[in-house]
Amino acid sequence: MKQQTLVFIVIVLFLALGLSGCGKTTWIAKFTEMDELDGWVVNEEYVISDDGLFLEDTNSVTTPNIWTGDFAVTVAFELATDTETSAEVLLWLSRVPGLREDDFISFYFCEGDPAIEWHSVRADGPSCSEHSIFDQSGAIEGIMEDQINTLLLIKEGEHYTVKMNGTTAWEFDDPSYESPFSYISIASSFFGEFSVPPVLFKTIEVEYEEGNML
Repeated sequence: MKQQTLVFIVIVLFLALGLSGCGKTTWIAKFTEMDELDGWVVNEEYVISDDGLFLEDTNSVTTPNIWTGDFAVTVAFELATDTETSAEVLLWLSRVPGLREDDFISFYFCEGDPAIEWHSVRADGPSCSEHSIFDQSGAIEGIMEDQINTLLLIKEGEHYTVKMNGTTAWEFDDPSYESPFSYISIASSFFGEFSVPPVLFKTIEVEYEEGNML
């Protein structure tokens, strides 16, 4: 009887573990440990070093894989901005690597000079024209200058949650992004003079259900 009870407990624990999200896995790129972006889609120039990934003004890179279904993207980056140096940081999902055309949804913000700080979300899809979901002046909530920041994007169907250093910046539903899969791209641009890179990307990490990375 005791042996049967033990077997039953083991089965229950196994099922509980299975229902608790054991099917999730993580893909990660650590730019501080990479020499080249092999397999990535690269738009123009980039510099990669022990300090991270620096993208020349308005340039972008796209991960070498695509994802389907729901997933969460975490981007860690070091910010070095002030009233004289501003930076724009952009993260977007799209059906075309490196391009925001047709199906896409993008999240971007400008940090530095308070006079030009803003944050915005834009979307596009075959059944609608490009439009702004959010377009607001002022710094994105949770951002920290001269520190390493973590931007988290969670996609759950048509529901999107974006957090900056744990603070929710955006949360909304929008059906405009109709692509069944997602390329993930990051980019940056700069305003003013600078002696050190205003934005250094450290890592990009994607958590997803097993089988949903192509």
